[in-house]
Order: sequence, then C-alpha cells, then structure tokens
Amino acid sequence: MSQRQHRSEQAGILPVLAKAVREVETGVQRGRSQPAKFQAIALLVREERARVNGAASTTAQRDAQLKRLDGIATILAQTAAREPYLLTLLGDDAEVSDSARRWKRELQV
Repeated sequence: MSQRQHRSEQAGILPVLAKAVREVETGVQRGRSQPAKFQAIALLVREERARVNGAASTTAQRDAQLKRLDGIATILAQTAAREPYLLTLLGDDAEVSDSARRWKRELQV
C-alpha cells in the first residue's frame, strides 16, 4: 500500500465532512441552501464525535479529531445563523428526511 493510500484511509470521514460543510456554507452564501445535506452533515458529526469519544485511541489522536469536528460544527453553526430555519434540523427531535438519509449514505461512502 502506498503512503498516500494509507494516509487517505486513516483520514476517515473528517475530510469528507469538511469539504461537504464548505459546499453547504458556500451554497447558503449564494442563496442556494441545501437543508438535506446540512442535516446529513450534522448527523454524521454527532455520530463521529460519539465514535471518537468511545474509541480506544491516544489522547492526542482523540483531541486532534475532536478539534476538527469542532471546526466543522462551528461552520454548521455559522451557516445556520445565516439561514435560521436550518437550526430546526439540528434538534434531537428533528425529523430526518429521506434526502438527508441519502446524503448521509453518500457521504459515508
């Protein structure tokens, strides 16, 4: 396995989430919100945070991953501040749409 492939596999979902949240942020800035994608990212951030906190990794690794997740969550919050209706998609009781489920699966792949 090449060093590049190995690094890519180690990175996991964080780079995917970072790219996706920037796309959503840019879309909202241009007046084209993507609520399903926004919700899918938020769900994956929650899941990844729980996974990282429960994983048996070193403190340094866990802290680095949590810092990246915090950055993604900050962008989600800033984006929701521009489009307040997106905040309704973040609640624990928010209904997850079929398109958000599809986005979530796509991002995981």
